[in-house]
Amino acid sequence: MRAKSYAREAAAVFAVFCLSGFLSARSHATEDTTPPTGSILVNGGDAFTSTREVTLGLAWADSGTGVARMRFSDDGATWSAWETPAATRAHTLPAGADGHRTVRVQFLDRAGNRSEAARDYILLDTTPPSGAISINGGAPVTSMRAVTLGLAWADSGTGVVRMRFSDNGATWSPWEAPAATRAYTLPGGADGHRTVRVQFLDRAGHRSEVFFDHVRFENPAQMTILLPGGIPLELVKIPAGSFEMGSPETERGRFNKESPLHLVNFRYDFYMGKYELTQEQWFAVMGAWPREPVSDYGAGPDHPAYCVSWDDANAFISALNGHIEASGQGPVAVRLPSEAEWEYACRAGTQTRFYFGDSLDVPDGNEDDGVRSQYMWFAGNNVGRKGDPGYGTKRVGQKLPNAFGLYDMAGNVSEWCEDWDHLNYLGAPTDGSAWLTNPYEGRRIFRGGDWTRTAALCRSAFRLHYYVWYRYEAVGFRLAATR
Repeated sequence: MRAKSYAREAAAVFAVFCLSGFLSARSHATEDTTPPTGSILVNGGDAFTSTREVTLGLAWADSGTGVARMRFSDDGATWSAWETPAATRAHTLPAGADGHRTVRVQFLDRAGNRSEAARDYILLDTTPPSGAISINGGAPVTSMRAVTLGLAWADSGTGVVRMRFSDNGATWSPWEAPAATRAYTLPGGADGHRTVRVQFLDRAGHRSEVFFDHVRFENPAQMTILLPGGIPLELVKIPAGSFEMGSPETERGRFNKESPLHLVNFRYDFYMGKYELTQEQWFAVMGAWPREPVSDYGAGPDHPAYCVSWDDANAFISALNGHIEASGQGPVAVRLPSEAEWEYACRAGTQTRFYFGDSLDVPDGNEDDGVRSQYMWFAGNNVGRKGDPGYGTKRVGQKLPNAFGLYDMAGNVSEWCEDWDHLNYLGAPTDGSAWLTNPYEGRRIFRGGDWTRTAALCRSAFRLHYYVWYRYEAVGFRLAATR
């Protein structure tokens, strides 16, 4: 009796259990009719990529049976096989021209409901930008270091966002926003070609090749030639003009060789060495001495070269012009100045005995009025005897310059000119050119006086002469140049 009661109870419980399972299954079958939802991000939502290999970020939700599968498509027509869902997934964008790529995802829940296709897109940019640069609109020459760059660029993908510049291809300016024009300062140094380089950067991180333009820099007031070893040779521009060459008969201390006073007209600009040619400059070009400088007469890199004949000076000029051409510093040719060029450059607009005045308060021997020694090395301030520290030539550029910015045009060393010697100026050229006809006894002119000579022999009009082979410890030279 009791056993039957237990059996009936067990059967009732089992029936309830089965009914509960049936109802639960029926509930699932009827309640999960809603498809899942989801989203996709390509590379975390970046706007562009420089590579086809990307990472997809995926998220989904389902209120019913849960998401069981996902699949992908690049065009919405062809889909990948269903696969197990994951929060991230590697993906390869389709090949082809740069441009936007769209990736679609679809989710499937356990009840067989498919989500709408979620999508994200990204710009594929694998091509670097192109560009161009011009300096001052493509002008071949500039007299100013401040120039204007013209810039152009193109990019088929994300667009150019930065540009940078370099003078040498090794050191670059910081990246900056692109602009069609930009002010730029060329590097300093000797006259010659300057190259400016530009590189562009697009949003995808692609750098363009380096584009460049070049321009020749010519300083209007000064020209610097780089000798072998990078040693500078500075020349100052002397403007066209006119002056009276020689000395009037009333000038104290004059010689007949300085007559007659005559007008010379320069219809051209030329360049004159800022300093007398130095020993360092001579050796940089020639590598040897016709007669080596000694300490008795002044030795050192900044002392003037001396004991060089007229022939020696022209051998130097020939070697230097070869170096200028070989090093691409032309077009320029150096030479000895004509005698008229020398005196015109020395006077620098003055007609007084010296370019610093007449200096008439003391005699014209070794006397110093306090002004002479500010401008020139002459016998009056050459201290001591041979071998003493104050004896001989001095470092160039220590005294005050003339109005053209030329140093030591009076004193220190006498300076060779191109001209043949003549007894006076009768028949001399009046256009500034060298006098190369009818030489007197085969001698050449030198000018300016030197450390061995009295004040009278350092006047602007004073002229002296010697043979082309003559070497002396007080004779050197200064270069002239034309472009």
